[in-house]
Amino acid sequence: MPISPRNNDDLATLDSSNPTSGNGEFSVLKSKEVTSPAAGTTSKDATHPILSTEARDEIPKGDFDKWLQKSDSDDLSLYYDSSEDHTDTSGLVASTSLDERDGVAPSVASDPEKKQELEATLANLGIDLKGEDIKAEDKAPSAEEADGGISIAENKSDDDSSTLDFSLSVADATLPDAMPHGLLPSTSEDGVTPPTDSQIKNMLERLQNSKTLGEADESIKALDMALDNRIVPDKTSRIHIADTITKRDGNRIIMEAMEKWQAESSEIADVATCLLVALTQIVPEASKAIAEVGLDRVVKTGKGHPSNYCLRGNILALLLNLSTLEDEMTKEAISTDSCIDIVVQTMQKWSDKEYIQKCGAGYFVRIKMIQAEKKEKAKLLQEAKLLQEKQAKEEQPEEVPAVAVKEASKIDTVAKAPETTQETKTDAPQQDQAPPSEEEVAKMLRRLRDSRNGDSAGESVKVLVRATDSRLIKSAADRKKVAERIVRLNGVAAIILALEKWFTKSETFAYYALTLLVSLSKFAAGSRQTIATIGCKTVLDTAGRYADDYYIRGNVLILLQNLGNHKHAGTKYEVAESDCIDCVIDTMQRWPDDAYIQHCGCDYFARIVSINGMPAKLHAREIDVLLLGVIHTFQHSDDDKANEKICKCARSVMDKIHQDE
Repeated sequence: MPISPRNNDDLATLDSSNPTSGNGEFSVLKSKEVTSPAAGTTSKDATHPILSTEARDEIPKGDFDKWLQKSDSDDLSLYYDSSEDHTDTSGLVASTSLDERDGVAPSVASDPEKKQELEATLANLGIDLKGEDIKAEDKAPSAEEADGGISIAENKSDDDSSTLDFSLSVADATLPDAMPHGLLPSTSEDGVTPPTDSQIKNMLERLQNSKTLGEADESIKALDMALDNRIVPDKTSRIHIADTITKRDGNRIIMEAMEKWQAESSEIADVATCLLVALTQIVPEASKAIAEVGLDRVVKTGKGHPSNYCLRGNILALLLNLSTLEDEMTKEAISTDSCIDIVVQTMQKWSDKEYIQKCGAGYFVRIKMIQAEKKEKAKLLQEAKLLQEKQAKEEQPEEVPAVAVKEASKIDTVAKAPETTQETKTDAPQQDQAPPSEEEVAKMLRRLRDSRNGDSAGESVKVLVRATDSRLIKSAADRKKVAERIVRLNGVAAIILALEKWFTKSETFAYYALTLLVSLSKFAAGSRQTIATIGCKTVLDTAGRYADDYYIRGNVLILLQNLGNHKHAGTKYEVAESDCIDCVIDTMQRWPDDAYIQHCGCDYFARIVSINGMPAKLHAREIDVLLLGVIHTFQHSDDDKANEKICKCARSVMDKIHQDE
């Protein structure tokens, strides 16, 4: 994720061409000069390759849509560095390394005032620093560095990864018996012992209840330092700390404190935004929480301090981090006019700063992608509505004979996985029937479209379900033809619209609609992208409505599993959002002894774990712990062959989650 500035001084520029940043991440220069990627020369007045002066001058004050529409060919070369390969959208961010969160640090060796300020801050938190001054590879600071520039020394670890040398020697620190702010109760050779959950709780409570600026300042700095890799070097500890902050509603507390005190001290706003950026890097759920509880507060604070480079840089980094998420709510939050305006204003004000231009360009690329997705979804919905209107004029609704449904009792396990859970809920198999023609399928869809209530909608969708039922139509090829006919007639959108309209009115309709979507996702690959694009929210809402219904939750789980198998990257991202993961986890936890449910859940995670950044996300959600429980449950059960397959799938996902550790 983008490196976040940590002070108000003129920050060092970031060199995207530096050989030390071979993975596309930024390294930190030791001067204020800009290196030209093309010629390898340096010039303080070099034109930035990311966003040209002409392109910057054309950025409008408000109407961003018109600006994007100026390029008929959708050529982003004016706004984004075309010299780098960013096939994966995750390449738009500056740094994904948790160990490089603090990409810009003050040169303590060259600036005694910065050292005294840091020591004073740590002393207020009960830390007495002892040891030698930090050295930049034992080199004396240059004249430019001594005049306020940035000097960062780099250490090469065994894995040749570049890390910042900011070693705080606290092994001999003398700590008081009582820690007034709950931070850093003891020390070790590798740094400071991370705070416990109760201490983090105390920090958040103190910040929330701060009566003075000093209390708020110390509390928020304590939280920021707890996520600082220079002070808490263990990555696992920082992940746990960030997760604890998020679970205790820390994102809201931090933003409320920033809003409350920013008028008196812009430094609190600096630290708060830096802390929010760190949280979005480490815990995916933090990003969604920040968008939910008040991204507008962050933007409002930034507009209140238009000349604060550090604050504005952090806000751009935060927006860029949030823009990489795929959930609809976050996309809406970061696409508002206020967010676009603050990015435009910041890029215009600091047009010579590569950090600002890189973050801003990456943000706008994501915004354009989001706008394109919105247009595609609107187009699909409009086509479905036009088809319904056209069919309504052609034929009046016909009466549909009622179909008796005999409920079956829930089974504990499913030895042979059926296509859907309908095989345990519908009637007994009947004789083989001929598949319906395309005209008959069109009539079935019209009946569904013209349903007057939930019951009639349920009866209508049953007819479509029976047309894809393996017990009524024995041939898989025939069932595939029926599914393809439904897709060709825009039936997928019609079914989703009907489900959105009637799922709260009729449990029977909800069950059969989901059963039909599962069949379509299995037999017609072309249906998967449409279901994922316009149907995921409705499907998850249905699952939440009938949380204890084994058959409905089972069909939702199978549907997500099928969609996760789609080759289209966008479809896989849609079903890998946090809401979908939550639904799968909840379903597996409700029926922990059901082999069918557990197998589908493990297979779902196996399909999405290959997504960039997903192993860390699943680890943060403790999916490995969930899968360990699955293995423990099924490794010694009677059906060795079926359960061995479940355990093998669970172990495979766990290995992928931990392979980068």
